[in-house]
Amino acid sequence: MPKVSQSAAELPNSFALLLGYLNFSAGAFDVSAWKSINSLYAEFEPITANGEIVERSDTVDNVADALREALKRLHQTDPAFRDVGQAEGVLRIVFDNVLPAYRAFHSDLLEHQAIGAMERPFFLMAVFQAVLETGGPWEGQDNVLVEKTLRKINDYMGWRPVAVLENDQLSEPYSHERVRPLPIYRSGVGAAHGHFSRLVDQAIQILSEAPKELLQQADFELDLLTELSVDPRAFDFLHPAASRPNYLFGLWDPMCIDERGYYRRLVIQQATLEGILSWSAEAQPGVPVEELQQESAAVLAGVMLMASGLSGRGPGAVQSGLALADLLPRIAAYRDNFYRWLITRLPDNHRHRLEKEAQSLQQ
Repeated sequence: MPKVSQSAAELPNSFALLLGYLNFSAGAFDVSAWKSINSLYAEFEPITANGEIVERSDTVDNVADALREALKRLHQTDPAFRDVGQAEGVLRIVFDNVLPAYRAFHSDLLEHQAIGAMERPFFLMAVFQAVLETGGPWEGQDNVLVEKTLRKINDYMGWRPVAVLENDQLSEPYSHERVRPLPIYRSGVGAAHGHFSRLVDQAIQILSEAPKELLQQADFELDLLTELSVDPRAFDFLHPAASRPNYLFGLWDPMCIDERGYYRRLVIQQATLEGILSWSAEAQPGVPVEELQQESAAVLAGVMLMASGLSGRGPGAVQSGLALADLLPRIAAYRDNFYRWLITRLPDNHRHRLEKEAQSLQQ
């Protein structure tokens, strides 16, 4: 565990920025705070020599201890932190109450998630924001704050068929089915520190360089992507939701809409993302790992475009009124156009290998 310095001047800037946010903010999004939590996680999960990040189950506990110790030092040495009541309350409520309560609330739905797998940097920031938005008092009402915070962060249902009762009224979705998707990218911040970091960064880079006319075919605009998240729920092929075309790839969150009527949060299935990541993790004789990583990123970028193409950028998009028989050929066509464009940008050796594979596999 990194040593927390004895004076405010010696503390890493990430500590002061994040603790300042927790002590003085009312929960508004802050780029510096989100970047700071990424830096803190990197202290405990350094990037290896080959560029990999190994996630640890105890990182969230180490981060909690480091923040508490840093807050004590700032309180002793920095006049701006003379009153640290809010930060102390937020740290206690989040680490001692909300995170355990979240796992208990979803003990059935998310029992497959290993300890530490959900408690990643951007998820932690989403919880911090929810607690700050809920507001104090920070003493004596922890249970009330936890209950309100859980209602706030469990904000995603996705596409779920709902039973129609005999009186023709729709039933309410099961409340424990609502979750907080795990953010792996945030606009203005970048990818969350973790084993998806490089994959996500490369995919976003590809989309940023793609011709606008290609992205328009998917009704996708990178500037509208505020958050890319992972659905932490287990993928059940027998669940009625899985019958939806392209459900395996992901979807725009239909409830996360800005004032202009555009979707802002894209949610990818975890099974899909893990499968994409495994492609570059499995060494292939004679193939540079950098090429496999680039291919994985290309697939993720393509998946994001296919997910976007099913609904379009908002409820008023043309796609929302098209029949599936018309939508699916359009999606397949722009997917192929996207990969054809991408192949033309590759170095000769890489491009020739993929062209040879495509010919042999008839793809």
